[in-house]
Amino acid sequence: MAKKGITDIGKHLYESGRCAVAHANRTPIVDPDDPAEMRRMSSELPIMRALAEKAIEERLGVETSQTVWSKHLYELAGFKEILGADTVDHLVRGVQITDQRMVNMPNITVRIRKREAYEPLSNLAIKSIGQVGTAFHARYESETGDVVFRFQLDFAAERLNFSVFDDIAVHDTGTADSALRIAEVRRFEHDFFGNGQLQIFDAEKDELIARKDAFIPVNMYQDQDAADAEAARWEALAQMRRQHCQRYAEEMMRLSVTYAVKIMPD
Repeated sequence: MAKKGITDIGKHLYESGRCAVAHANRTPIVDPDDPAEMRRMSSELPIMRALAEKAIEERLGVETSQTVWSKHLYELAGFKEILGADTVDHLVRGVQITDQRMVNMPNITVRIRKREAYEPLSNLAIKSIGQVGTAFHARYESETGDVVFRFQLDFAAERLNFSVFDDIAVHDTGTADSALRIAEVRRFEHDFFGNGQLQIFDAEKDELIARKDAFIPVNMYQDQDAADAEAARWEALAQMRRQHCQRYAEEMMRLSVTYAVKIMPD
């Protein structure tokens, strides 16, 4: 607009835009049949919309979706209710909590938005919690103890921090079910790495208590064929173990069969 000699954008938009359209009895006047005028008005429309959004947000207090997203208040909303206002206030200010206060942490279910549920990540129980500055750490485990899931709630930054490389673990107990559970955990890892949106639910109430935006890998990519092959390998191992157990059970059954022996005198 500076190239056109316009120094006051607000005045220009008001007089040559709003007033010129609403009032046709004094200059400037917009001719709706003039293609040049219509192109000018169309090119200035995004500025009008942006200014209107800014005025609505600053004067009326109605935040835009971009402002809501930038605050990330939705990431920790559920845990704020669980921990309570006093505890959250300490965490936001980075004040170490020294008194022995009771925190009733619910069992959780971990999911990826729009993906099928992962049985090994359902109904995980809290095992330990801790505080480092403004961050609240939580460590969960499965009932069988073979799956560990950790995360960090940074209340100063309003962030749910989770690393797919460091904060989830599963170990093999040697059974067919264990191999299937590992395959499911690998599926979760692959889904998360593929732009997955992490969700944490209260397992009992099935209510969403924390979530993250889509994970965006930086300077790396997922080999989908290799990921599918890894999951298939664990599933095949589960099948092999199941067959081995079945053969072992059949063999034990055969060996446990008793025979009636009668000794005849000479």
